[in-house]
Amino acid sequence: MVITSVTKQKKAGRFNIFVDDEYMFSAGADDILEYGIKEKAAFNERDLKAIIHQCKYKQAFNKAIKMLSLRCKSEYEIRKKLLSEFDNEVIDRVIERLKELRYIDDLEYTKQYIKDKISLNMLGKNRVKNDLRKKGIDINIINGVLAVTQGDDIEIAVKVIEKKLRVTKEQINDIKTRQKIYRFLIYRGFEYEVASVAINRYIEHQDFCDDV
Repeated sequence: MVITSVTKQKKAGRFNIFVDDEYMFSAGADDILEYGIKEKAAFNERDLKAIIHQCKYKQAFNKAIKMLSLRCKSEYEIRKKLLSEFDNEVIDRVIERLKELRYIDDLEYTKQYIKDKISLNMLGKNRVKNDLRKKGIDINIINGVLAVTQGDDIEIAVKVIEKKLRVTKEQINDIKTRQKIYRFLIYRGFEYEVASVAINRYIEHQDFCDDV
């Protein structure tokens, strides 16, 4: 099997490799040097397959690293993105290496995600759980982390109400406003009972302030 052409891609540092006048794979500039990829170079089928696999692995790994440099991602998110370009064998190897380097860790990812979404974004646990499931996180991991997560759901929901009403400047003693707030809390992932208790607690607090 003979390399008959090595042409530059529009993407800097990438090349298209043609074997026996047919496009076979792409390679980076470092691959060209490392594996002696040049026109008229001959390889047996086994060695060429090994080179192609290594080139694809390095390309997939670099793409995963670039994604992770933008923000943390779950294993499922990385796999889904890579599947559009690479086969499962390459992806499995990339995932294994990322785990070894601790660049992906679904348990730690879940802990940080729940902390941020509940403490900072003030979302309810149902919303957080559903969002994590969409990211491919195992339900046992989610439930395990939620079980030890600190924070009072009702207290958080009350803060959500306060923030919402400051923006809308509505009065919660109006029945329509109560219904709107209730639906808003459910949308943000709070359980039905939590939403009801939070609304009542907010009203009681307002009544107390008015009396004082």
